Amino acid sequence: MNQEKNRRAPGALWRFVVNFWTAQPQAPESLLPLIVAIRGLGVSGFIERLDSQLDDARFLEELREEWLFACAGFRVWTQQQDTIVAWARRSEWGFDAETVAQWWLYGDESSELVVHANERGAELLPELDFGPYQDVVNARLQRLTARGRGADVVAGNVLTHLRWCLPWLMELNGLTDLAQRTWSPHPSNPKIWTSDDVAFVDEYYRDQELVLVAPAEEAIDPFTLVPLKVEQGVGFGPTGLRYCWLVVMRATIIDFMDEILDYGRFHGIRGTLRCVECGEFAPRNPRGYGQLYCSTRCKKRAAKRRYRTGAEAPLSLPLPSSGGS
Repeated sequence: MNQEKNRRAPGALWRFVVNFWTAQPQAPESLLPLIVAIRGLGVSGFIERLDSQLDDARFLEELREEWLFACAGFRVWTQQQDTIVAWARRSEWGFDAETVAQWWLYGDESSELVVHANERGAELLPELDFGPYQDVVNARLQRLTARGRGADVVAGNVLTHLRWCLPWLMELNGLTDLAQRTWSPHPSNPKIWTSDDVAFVDEYYRDQELVLVAPAEEAIDPFTLVPLKVEQGVGFGPTGLRYCWLVVMRATIIDFMDEILDYGRFHGIRGTLRCVECGEFAPRNPRGYGQLYCSTRCKKRAAKRRYRTGAEAPLSLPLPSSGGS
């Protein structure tokens, strides 16, 4: 039932995720509340599997550790970026700040910085102040050292975990930017994507299998066949926060693209609106034209502010109104 409902009315999941993300600090501290909030939406697909994972004690332990490491990695980057860049510049490759940012924040594993971290990571870790996350970092250092790992191997492992899930922040920011450019309320704003935008959504959108569903009858009318998209497995490896990242982003971007594709194919679908008052995304009123506000409340709030300041109303779409807010 949930699969059928989501297939008919895409948009609810991605709007919730983007609205939640823009209302919270764009930092790892917001990731765990986002996961918990999505769990309560009752969305089908792999989000349902995430529910069962969150009931597993071992999974929760891995999730908590990876989340704390993401918080620690983001903290040292925002507060001690110069220290990390200076360490990278001392290498034989002499990395610049942009390359270091691509490695730390965007998960670029092709950079020689991966090699440098595994060989000289022990020089960087003592220079970093992890603040309230020092204990979780020390615990991993002690655990790996007790297994007989060398200092540089241990440091390289810790540096990997510090930045392991930070690309999720960049992807959520990228999805938010893409949504704002795609669902602008003003017709003068061109809805243009780049090849990088398409590659970003396609990386997740392709992770599904198309299945034709037929009614349980002996003689089947071909015009009753319904396509059903089934998310493929996540494969072996992702645990904790990385598993949540893959599941949430895949489901969200599939929902995002399904609405765009339906909007382009079916003229009766109105798509999403970004409110000019509060900035949140909402389903567009199916009867309204020239709609700028997500609700009557936002419309009245804007009218009161214009009354006080004497400002003009924002320009609406050049179409006749028929009851939209």
